Amino acid sequence: MSDDERGVRERLRVVRDLLQAQKARRGVHQGDPFSPARSAVASFLERVHVEGWTLAFDEMLAELRDAASLHATDPDAPEITAAAAYLAEAAPLVTRLARAARWESSREDPKGPLFLKASEGVPALHPPTGSVSSETSTERDFVEPGALAQLSALSRDVLDEVASLALLRVTDGDEPWTLGALFEERLLQMLDAALALARGPIRIDIHRAARARAEESPLVEPYKWFVPLFLLSCTAGERAMDALRQTLCEAPPGALRGLVDALCLGSNPARVAIAASLLDEDDRPDLLCVALDVLVRLRQPLPAITLELLEHPDEQVALRAAAAAPLVEDPEAAARALDPLLERDDIGLHAASALTLIAPEIGAGHLRDAVQRGMRNPSSDEDLHVAARAALFLAELGQPRDEELLLTLAHRSDAALEALATHGSPASIDYLRAELLREPTSPTRTEGCVRSLERLTGILEGDDPSPGGGELERAKWMELVLSFAAPPDARRVRLGKPFHPSLLAHELGRPDTRSRTRQSLARELRLLSVPLTDIDLEGWIAPQQAWIARVLQGDRPFTAGATRRERP
Repeated sequence: MSDDERGVRERLRVVRDLLQAQKARRGVHQGDPFSPARSAVASFLERVHVEGWTLAFDEMLAELRDAASLHATDPDAPEITAAAAYLAEAAPLVTRLARAARWESSREDPKGPLFLKASEGVPALHPPTGSVSSETSTERDFVEPGALAQLSALSRDVLDEVASLALLRVTDGDEPWTLGALFEERLLQMLDAALALARGPIRIDIHRAARARAEESPLVEPYKWFVPLFLLSCTAGERAMDALRQTLCEAPPGALRGLVDALCLGSNPARVAIAASLLDEDDRPDLLCVALDVLVRLRQPLPAITLELLEHPDEQVALRAAAAAPLVEDPEAAARALDPLLERDDIGLHAASALTLIAPEIGAGHLRDAVQRGMRNPSSDEDLHVAARAALFLAELGQPRDEELLLTLAHRSDAALEALATHGSPASIDYLRAELLREPTSPTRTEGCVRSLERLTGILEGDDPSPGGGELERAKWMELVLSFAAPPDARRVRLGKPFHPSLLAHELGRPDTRSRTRQSLARELRLLSVPLTDIDLEGWIAPQQAWIARVLQGDRPFTAGATRRERP
């Protein structure tokens, strides 16, 4: 390390200590208007590698001076001004360091710009940009007006494309899970393009532009708000994470879906900690919902204090807390917290399904009660709907004693047909074939029988869009299904074979598997104690396919003997 760099680092250390002392004085609950300035100092050396000594130094000083000017009445403002002046004295050292760096780089082989990152399959973790903030403002540095206008127009097109592609990649529950692959590669290209606009000799503050684009919409558009959060979630550095949290806190409640997707699809590992920090926002149900959705989707272990949210007055928070309970690090505490909720109409089914993942023998009893209640009140659409959902959770346990109960409910509810495919008893195959032969009462019931038989037998119906082609394919498929014989002595059948846990991974990876079915398959795997921490079922397709390939190659062991689902 040269004497010049040592001198700059020493001044940085002094200023960093000063700012940390300020933060400690202000306390956790007091607002901190100087957080961007503190982040600028903390990330300076990191940005030097991307932007060079001169640009990074000038931007750090500008952040400090802007913060002191904007908050001149704050008691800490004079210290910020003094810190900027103290650092400015190091300008000659920075100039010499920049000159030396240019000399060294001229001696190396030519390379592409360091700021250009290529995302392949998943987002790259991009270096910090010149300015990262959740506030909207104009570009500080002078740029030739025509070039800036052209760059601004280009950025709007890119940002709108990111929002559109992010929405298009989301699949409906009844759609094949790989449908979004058509848009993912393009979305990653647009991410790289957007962040590249924030660097180079002529650049734009893309984070501020994305935030402004979301705010200017007259209606709350979740995937317009997805864009600024996604860009921040794919940017390295403490400043990006500070801005990420601030943007989350300032986003409208109606943007929930886009906010959750942005955090889950990002590449900065620190974004998970940002999501967890939102659990402290007791008076903001919208932020609690974001935090729980992200942490559950990414399968993050949760502290036992999360269980307190089961009693939250906001129903949406309480429902999400029930879904999060199986992730609590103390399963016994989670089971105790869920037990009193089982009899409640608003949250009872969610509590029972969560409890099934922790203590199957307890949760299953309440699921059976819900199924029987629906059969006692067949005229109640609500009770039948709840019963069908409970039947699916019950079928995931795969217990033989539930066969008759599930068949009886399927006779009364089209929605319960899916549970027969999951449970997999040979009797279900006979029942579904008989239903198709006697011409079901509605297209919905016909489709439910076909889908369930496809999962049970592994025989897929062909797709022929030509006139009359659909009827011909259905007839061919029906002939094969009617001749299908369940494997001898198989207690459960899946994809035409005796049930084995590896078939769950196989079905999870089939391109035609519906998104909703994959959620049920994931629950089955968790009941078998197969860890799913590596994948996000709603996330990028490439890492999911890689995980499934490792499982099918034997890198992830399955237990062939007794499992939690088979407890008495």
